[in-house]
Amino acid sequence: MKFLKYIPEKDSENTAIFLANFRFLCNDAEIDDPEKIKNLLSNSYLSNKFFKIEFTKRVNGISLLNDLLKIFDDVVLEELEIIKHGSLVNLKHVATSRYLFSYNILAYYRRQVVGVFF
Repeated sequence: MKFLKYIPEKDSENTAIFLANFRFLCNDAEIDDPEKIKNLLSNSYLSNKFFKIEFTKRVNGISLLNDLLKIFDDVVLEELEIIKHGSLVNLKHVATSRYLFSYNILAYYRRQVVGVFF
């Protein structure tokens, strides 16, 4: 169980497979202690501090395995929605209805157009 690691990806199917495997291994190893399960889930996620802080905060007082797995899934999905370094961001100015971009818009479109023709 200590070597079971979840690698975050945008595909939610990977999360479901990981949680199904985790549940099976917990049942197979007869792990019933909620604190041990919380610790295993927390240590299985290879990510930044957001997951550790948010997961620890939400599982405080939770003792059912189903609830722990649901919280794990929720926190994983929330972390995928966070704007990170290197993310492309558009902001619309309300008064002028113009957009601000976090990237060079011409270079972005050229890459898309060139990529379409190859």
